[in-house]
Amino acid sequence: MKIKVILTSFLLGLVLSFLVLIPSFITNNTHAFLSSIQEELAEKAVRFSYGSVRTTLFPLALEVEDIKIETAKSPDLLSLQKVALSKWSFMNALELINGDFDINDIKNLRISLHELQVTEVLLPTQISSVVSSLGYEQISFNLITDFTYDKNLKKLTVYEASLESPEIAKLKLTFLLNEIDLIDFQNFSTTEEGLNFLDQVALEHLNIEFKDLSLIKRYKEFISNTFSIDPMKTLAFLKSGSTSKRDPANEGFETKLKESLYQFLQNPDTLNINFKPEKNMTYKDISIMMMLSPERLTQSLNLSFEVNGKVVQ
Repeated sequence: MKIKVILTSFLLGLVLSFLVLIPSFITNNTHAFLSSIQEELAEKAVRFSYGSVRTTLFPLALEVEDIKIETAKSPDLLSLQKVALSKWSFMNALELINGDFDINDIKNLRISLHELQVTEVLLPTQISSVVSSLGYEQISFNLITDFTYDKNLKKLTVYEASLESPEIAKLKLTFLLNEIDLIDFQNFSTTEEGLNFLDQVALEHLNIEFKDLSLIKRYKEFISNTFSIDPMKTLAFLKSGSTSKRDPANEGFETKLKESLYQFLQNPDTLNINFKPEKNMTYKDISIMMMLSPERLTQSLNLSFEVNGKVVQ
């Protein structure tokens, strides 16, 4: 009896010790990985710094805070309040940190970037111009990618792929793709290879959600004040205008599209565009149908619109 108690205690202690060592091991390897990045960038006169590194076991998650990239000309080139990786396996975590990561072996992963700020040097001129015209001073972004991948079924389920700028707007995609090989996705290097890859991928469903936090409201005010134009009157005129002359069958889709945009711009909150094809459709299928019959394509995609939580009929 005593032997069983001693053996059980020993095994329990061994397990607990192992569980305590896992976060420490991942944290130490992350420090080593980030240090190697610092050395590589330093050779190019770029300063890379970061703050704390934290690993939790239940659930397994890794967080790196206060990431900054600086140069002599741009001391605030890029800053990131936090990057977090979660919903992954212990083996995936070790492979990524040790540089032996195989994207095809990943099953679950959530990547979150919080408060990413970049200087105007990294922003396209058009975006910088729009941002300043609408009265935004310094903008930051939050990015999230949350997905599950089954390499045997070649199925990628993306629960969220989003880009948000707090107080401006948020764009979120949710979709399911079949016949997708992440190794091929990782390896293609030319446009032709990329198109060949897309030809194999089949769309099962897609939802695009746009959440306005102030962008559309400010844009309407900007148009009104700058050009003395009432945006809603212009939209009402376009809404009542003639539909496509190319194919009368497109009238139903165009009417619904115009109505959706009008309702959303009239009261900008949330716009959802849903695609749920009757059967899985590849990029090639969609491209061909787009050229031959846009109306047939919209019917096959079962395209629908929701404005502020209500389906547009």
